[in-house]
Amino acid sequence: MAEENQYDVIIIGSGPGGYVAAIRAAQLGLKTAIVEELELGGVCLNRGCVPTKALIHVSRELNALKDADAFGVTAGSVTLDEAKMDDFKKSVVDTQTSGVGFLMKSNKIDVYHAHATITGAQTVALEAREGDMSGALDVPAQITASKGIVIATGAVPVMIPIPGIEYCVSSDDLLEGKERPEFESITIIGGGVIGVELATFYAGIGKQVTLVEALDRVLAKIEKDASTAIVQQLKAQGASVNAKSSVQRVEKLEDGRLRTVFTDKKGKEQSADSDYVLCAVGRKANIDGLFAEGMSVETDRGGIVVNDKYETSVPGIWAIGDVHSGSSQLAHAASFEAEQAVEEIAGGSVRERDQQAIPAVVYTWPEYAHVGMTEEEAKAAGHDVLTGKFPLGGNAMAVVEQSGRSFMKTIFDAETEELLGVTMLANRASDMIDESTMAIANHMTFDQMLRGMRPHPTYMEGFTEALLAAKGEAIHMAPAKK
Repeated sequence: MAEENQYDVIIIGSGPGGYVAAIRAAQLGLKTAIVEELELGGVCLNRGCVPTKALIHVSRELNALKDADAFGVTAGSVTLDEAKMDDFKKSVVDTQTSGVGFLMKSNKIDVYHAHATITGAQTVALEAREGDMSGALDVPAQITASKGIVIATGAVPVMIPIPGIEYCVSSDDLLEGKERPEFESITIIGGGVIGVELATFYAGIGKQVTLVEALDRVLAKIEKDASTAIVQQLKAQGASVNAKSSVQRVEKLEDGRLRTVFTDKKGKEQSADSDYVLCAVGRKANIDGLFAEGMSVETDRGGIVVNDKYETSVPGIWAIGDVHSGSSQLAHAASFEAEQAVEEIAGGSVRERDQQAIPAVVYTWPEYAHVGMTEEEAKAAGHDVLTGKFPLGGNAMAVVEQSGRSFMKTIFDAETEELLGVTMLANRASDMIDESTMAIANHMTFDQMLRGMRPHPTYMEGFTEALLAAKGEAIHMAPAKK
């Protein structure tokens, strides 16, 4: 085999796991190749995190202008040009993906635009894909990796097996950049993060939104009081939210619209007519066609099984991000895992990383962010807990920005007073959670969290109050009734 087709490490997939793995490998002096079947940046940059947040930003700005009169600002007639909105989304995506291309080039990483099939512990067969990918090389039939293959192929949407599912679209379909006619209404099947974020966006730009969730509540994995507040906000935006409701079928009507038929929490059949139906019930590991016949790794629930170092059942093959069975399906977790896996492959020192300190964010209005344990998880783990909750109605910045129903909550171990978890429902919670992430990673205690001051007026003053509330010492909150 030609020397140029021989590498130390081959990365399959170029999302936040794949491209970070490739860069870290190059930094460690490993000759690295990355194989991408679609676009550099993967789902996150092209059809997931980034375009979703660009659209949510537009809807927030639109509503800020509509509400400006309450603050004494006359903005006149405010309208939305959806074509320009899509152009903005595309410009954001293009900026990010071109940035990944630049990083590949500047780190001297070979890029192949191809489908990869793992044929052995050190060999990958390539099949060229059509279309231009900036910086991609001519595609050989096979490349080899002497030290490791890293699978970072991510996940794909799950489409539930109901009659009429062929009429539905996935989040990838909505966000991948293809032009779609303007529409006025959408039904969203699934009240998880993807469904709720897209419901927030569409309701925010004035679309008629119907959200249908099979579980007892929307965003069932987050704390109930935060979930309740988010649902109230969606309803205030005009969305219809139906929890504990099971979709039975989707029918195409004579006028081309779609009817979603579901049973509600009382078992009664209901229906919602809309222009589009989005199926957002989750994602599954993207491993179809990844392994050649006779070559496989252990899987569980459709995902690849890995050890605590992200190595699969086949020595020399690693899996990071959404593709493995224990994945949190968070982009930043994939990047986190990428660095650890590649450092293991390189055989040098591996930076210590705390798996409890992985923040999760839902980009609603206001934003939800959490890191560490919830109160229920802490108790289940055997902790006696101290909890502090501060409603931000008493916070000056929350009043200034009219942030609505929002709060901050802290969870401590009652004996050691170590911080175990933090929940925030507030504007910019996605940025503010960082302090708590570092605190949990470094096992900080109640007293340590209060050694520094937080500026006034800011939302983070509310975090100080949430810390103090764990011991009944909050300043800007009435004492609990005895």
